[in-house]
Amino acid sequence: MNRLIRQNIGPTMVVLTALLLWACTPVAPKALFLDRAAWPGALERIALVTVSYDRRYRPPPGLDLTGELRRVLKQELAAKGYQLLLVDRGEEIYRGEARAVDLAALAPQEADAVLALHIDFLFLSATLSERNPPPEGEIAGEARLIDKQSGKELWRDRGIGQSGGESAFPVISHIALRQEALANLARELFASLPDRVSGQ
Repeated sequence: MNRLIRQNIGPTMVVLTALLLWACTPVAPKALFLDRAAWPGALERIALVTVSYDRRYRPPPGLDLTGELRRVLKQELAAKGYQLLLVDRGEEIYRGEARAVDLAALAPQEADAVLALHIDFLFLSATLSERNPPPEGEIAGEARLIDKQSGKELWRDRGIGQSGGESAFPVISHIALRQEALANLARELFASLPDRVSGQ
């Protein structure tokens, strides 16, 4: 009986180990839309042409959220091998999805592609003293990447950035709360964007 059990343990352990490794393997994020066939051979310089906000979720007066967004987008794209050119006109109210060819027409001469960002949800706690619920920040949006030459959409995805919300960890700064949410948004937003191939 013991011999039979020992004989069965070996194959069982192999199967369990394989299942454990499969379960722990990270799944690559999947974009809402990605056209690899149309991807340009040398895409390096991306121009941010619009940053729009849903009318209900505009930044509070006096807060340059667009400027802070530009910085985190630039950092995240640089980590993926891209250079972000800032040519947007600042905070805009979203008036419907623009056609890809119209966005491509806004690209400066030195750009390879254009990026349009739309923020459709924004919540920033007004006070840091509350503990029930604790202060938190949340920002959500969608980005589109369009090839400048063809005017075709290459990639599109959504992201959500959150921060705070835990009473055990007091928040001492509105800036820190906001910066964490923005950094998380950029990281999640561009997780599915293909890295630039070195040497292109």
